[in-house]
Amino acid sequence: MKKQLSVAKHIRWLIAALGLAILIGGLGPIQITLANGYYPTKTPIPTATYTPTATPTRVLEACQVTAVIFDQESYIQGETMAITVRVADANGNPLAGAKVVADVTRRDFDNIDTQAATGFGLIDRTGDYDGSYDQTGTPGFYDFKFTVSDPVGGRFLPCMATTTVQVDPADTPTPTFTPTITDTPTATFTPTITGTPTDTPTPTATPTDTPTPTSTPSDTIVEVEPDNLETTLCSLQETVAVNVAEVTNLLSVDLEVSYDPTVIQVIDGDAGQRGVQVRVGNIFATGNITRNEVDTSNGRIYFTAARLSGYTQSIPDGLIAIDWRPQRVGSSAITLERVVLTDTNGQEISAEINDGGITVNFVPNCNVAGAVSLQGRTDFENVMVTNSAGAQTETAADGSFVLKADRVLTFKFPGYLSTEIDLSDPVEIVGADGQTVEVGDIDLLAGDINGDDQINILDLVGIAAAYATDNNVADLNGDGLVDVLDLVAAAGNFQQTGPVAAWQ
Repeated sequence: MKKQLSVAKHIRWLIAALGLAILIGGLGPIQITLANGYYPTKTPIPTATYTPTATPTRVLEACQVTAVIFDQESYIQGETMAITVRVADANGNPLAGAKVVADVTRRDFDNIDTQAATGFGLIDRTGDYDGSYDQTGTPGFYDFKFTVSDPVGGRFLPCMATTTVQVDPADTPTPTFTPTITDTPTATFTPTITGTPTDTPTPTATPTDTPTPTSTPSDTIVEVEPDNLETTLCSLQETVAVNVAEVTNLLSVDLEVSYDPTVIQVIDGDAGQRGVQVRVGNIFATGNITRNEVDTSNGRIYFTAARLSGYTQSIPDGLIAIDWRPQRVGSSAITLERVVLTDTNGQEISAEINDGGITVNFVPNCNVAGAVSLQGRTDFENVMVTNSAGAQTETAADGSFVLKADRVLTFKFPGYLSTEIDLSDPVEIVGADGQTVEVGDIDLLAGDINGDDQINILDLVGIAAAYATDNNVADLNGDGLVDVLDLVAAAGNFQQTGPVAAWQ
């Protein structure tokens, strides 16, 4: 009688558990989902309480002036000097937010007469400080002293630099004597005209049309170089430049460039600034950059800059440089959507525009690496990873794997839905070294105990049937016992089907 009661009690528990699973499943998937779309696979571990310790007093180090750049080696009397002072911290990193002041003293060429010093400040361009000096009305040696200080204190100690620039006298034209020639009158014999005079017609002025000058077509070229770059999914970084050639008196530029962000993505060219930027080319390296930003979601690059003086060059030189990281196998155009070049007279420079493109391919020696996690478990060993060519490997205890790259990678483990990565689709890439591309973490969902790549009522019934046993397939969380936790895990993924796309 007692044995019958025990069996009946066990059956009642199974029915209750099955009912709970069906109820949870009927309500749809119930699970905790983080903001990035991942499912938690481990129980949070309490974080130890932080005990603050005394912070040692920071020792300030002096800044350094790494370069003083003038737009000319020497000047003619009356010309304006364009100056850039490059400032870095003690470690050589560009130093923004400093106060840079220039003091100028003029000396005659014979060093006898000295003019009192004058001063002016320079404008911060994030490590480059720009200014101009126009008090060059007198020839001589102009001694510049640049002093760099911390306007708020507490960041760095002052530094300074000195340099000298020569201002030559303007050429004075020598007047040329032009003699005045006086004609001596000569006696002229005037004959007496006999006969009937004939009227001489008065000539009528005929206007001559002056042709309107027409502009000569510009030879200026703006182009993406190289124009068609081929790379692989394993490439760590590829670079293209937007260059200009055959340009005269270029003063400013306004660019908009488009690309496919699912195929390639811009690598930030200035980690010290918010957002993503491209690298500034040689032409505007010391210019005023008013816009440098990348819309990585929509694949747009915006760049606007101006120089202090005109730029003339016949061979190609850089406006911007763009560093790329491949995202998936495919092709992306690099299109110069807007190119506005302006000269020193404020006139737009017409130019021939040449777009470019990047193609991302597979290569035989390219590997894919990553890590797999199993929902509800802490040991991720023995997940089978297979590529389209049939090559296989199993994950280590931490879920890590490395396998030859091929179109599709599939991940399988008993009791879990399969997951796959199609390398022709956008891939979550976190790194590359030229031989191996590392992808983001991959999670497998628990609950498919009959291996049909679906989680439905059959799986819930199967777990209930194995209740209180050590069935290794129904024991989804791998704790050695099939219990209500396994039922709840499966019910939370009810009606999910595989193969599941990674990072969906």
